[in-house]
Amino acid sequence: MSATAEKLKPRRLWMTVLLYVGLLSVLVTDVWAALFWRAVGGSLGLPLAIAAVVVVLALGALLLTDARRQWRLYRWTQDPGTD
Repeated sequence: MSATAEKLKPRRLWMTVLLYVGLLSVLVTDVWAALFWRAVGGSLGLPLAIAAVVVVLALGALLLTDARRQWRLYRWTQDPGTD
């Protein structure tokens, strides 16, 4: 195992699960907010709905990127043949 693999370790499972549950709850709440503000409409509702959609997309991208990174770090540190 290389020196880089020894420095980079995946987060502990309990931390990752708590982080993902928190982010998913924010994501679900924000989807609800986007639908709510879209239904309200008008000069206030539409910009807030658009902002909520942007937040949903950004959080979704961060969640997927972090999940992929954690998976790769786990696989990398568990594989003895990886340099």
